Amino acid sequence: MPDGSGLMTGWAVVIPVKRWAKAKSRVGGLRSADRRELAAALAHDVILTVCATAEVARCVVVGPDEVVRELRHRAGYGAVLGVEEEQGTSADPLNSALRHGRDAALSAGHRQIAMIMADMPALNVSGLTAFLQQIPTTCAAVVRDRNRTGTTILAGRNGEAVRPAFGPDSANRHIACGALDLTSSCDPGLRIDVDTWADLVAAQRFAGPALRRWFDDRRRRTAPLLLPDMLDAGRAVEPS
Repeated sequence: MPDGSGLMTGWAVVIPVKRWAKAKSRVGGLRSADRRELAAALAHDVILTVCATAEVARCVVVGPDEVVRELRHRAGYGAVLGVEEEQGTSADPLNSALRHGRDAALSAGHRQIAMIMADMPALNVSGLTAFLQQIPTTCAAVVRDRNRTGTTILAGRNGEAVRPAFGPDSANRHIACGALDLTSSCDPGLRIDVDTWADLVAAQRFAGPALRRWFDDRRRRTAPLLLPDMLDAGRAVEPS
């Protein structure tokens, strides 16, 4: 809802999604079709959580048109604004997509903007709510990933000042630009993303409905997906 100045109250959350054929390439041992469905399941659950969070007024999904349309169709998200990614040969497609989504949210009248990755299986409403409520008015805030070098969430109450610098060592880059590190005071689930096989093993503990269906389907169709040594590897990726 707009406030007295015409700006929208509540948060706009920008979520970038890749073309399915390029998603989850670092999760080895899966067929291309399985990687595609894995990426879609992770994104579906993240969007579902974001849309269920009362502080969020709009979810802005940025990606290829066919991917955005599929995600919207899967559950008919009423709060989702689909934004087709800009065409071109950007050397930094992730941050370009995030800036594009931020600008679309600003144009729609949103001021408070968060950027969240589309592969966070442990994202939950209470954790996201608590994080958004902690963000100060004076600067943006970040959550470090489980390795403490990357960023899973970047958010600020002044959306124009939310400048994404995702990639290697992004957490330190965001902090060097003035963002507040809220990692230690947020829900540990906000630190978990899925980049590797070990991450995927650990994600079983936190899986949302779409990811649970993905695991169940793999178990029905194939031999046991996860071996004991991989389960041990999965324990190693839990946040400390």
